Amino acid sequence: MKYMFILLLFLPIMLMSNVKEEEFRLRIIANSDSVLDQSIKTSLKKELLEVLSNVEDNKIEYINNNSQLIENIVKSNIKDTDYEFTIAYGINHFPTKSINGNVMPSGDYNSLVITLGEGYGENYWCILYPDSVTNGGNVVYKSYLYEKFKDIFLWLH
Repeated sequence: MKYMFILLLFLPIMLMSNVKEEEFRLRIIANSDSVLDQSIKTSLKKELLEVLSNVEDNKIEYINNNSQLIENIVKSNIKDTDYEFTIAYGINHFPTKSINGNVMPSGDYNSLVITLGEGYGENYWCILYPDSVTNGGNVVYKSYLYEKFKDIFLWLH
């Protein structure tokens, strides 16, 4: 009963907190949907995730401190094209996306967004923090409320 009271006391606070601030996303937008452009996007994704999978500490801090490395990786992946590119680090808008029945709400998220060429192609995105992608694997969805409840119960013991 004591836990239920504490849970009900903290539930409104947890529901009002902004989930978006706790995520950091990576998005790569291809020039077009051509086979070549999608291949470039996929190659860039693999290389970036490979680099980030070797980062044991804070991936967000690593990205922030290694912007030139990220720019060089992008350049090396588009070197055989005449594409321009943009790298937007900070708050960027993401549309609603549904993956395997999980709805990822639209909104403004802390993120690294790389747009190749005109940016009209299919895009790739994943959640880098909290540690959702490792070794270039798939996105792992975590329940925000479950994590908060777990923290509270660990704190109570």
